Amino acid sequence: MSSDGATSHGSTLSSSSTSQTSSGSSSATSAAMSGDSEVPVRHVWQDIKDQLVNMNVALARETAAFAEQRKKVAAHQAVTTDNAHSVEQLGIHLDKIDHTLKAETAALRGAVSECFSQLTITLDRKFDASESRHKRMIAALQQPVVPN
Repeated sequence: MSSDGATSHGSTLSSSSTSQTSSGSSSATSAAMSGDSEVPVRHVWQDIKDQLVNMNVALARETAAFAEQRKKVAAHQAVTTDNAHSVEQLGIHLDKIDHTLKAETAALRGAVSECFSQLTITLDRKFDASESRHKRMIAALQQPVVPN
């Protein structure tokens, strides 16, 4: 202890025998502030130390809660970033599929058009050949029959 009655630095904290007032200070501190000279200085110092310890404990709790919230926010941001990346990759993939489908559709249209064109040409030739045969058959039928 120092000569003024306060405990030395580094000593363990003991609980104060004084009670706490509604403002958070102890009755010893309140009495000392009001000018009561009978309150030992070491009680006032102990009250101040107890209040600082309580504030440090509360601050540690708040710091831990804040750190936990930061972890949650960081995890949420990571998921959000990952989801945004996935959505971007999905969009790129869908664009590639769309481009491929358009190219394949154009190629298929060209192939179908070529098939119809070839089919039309073939049918026209067959029709022309058939029509020519029919005309020859009709012409042959229209020839007078010569008896032998």
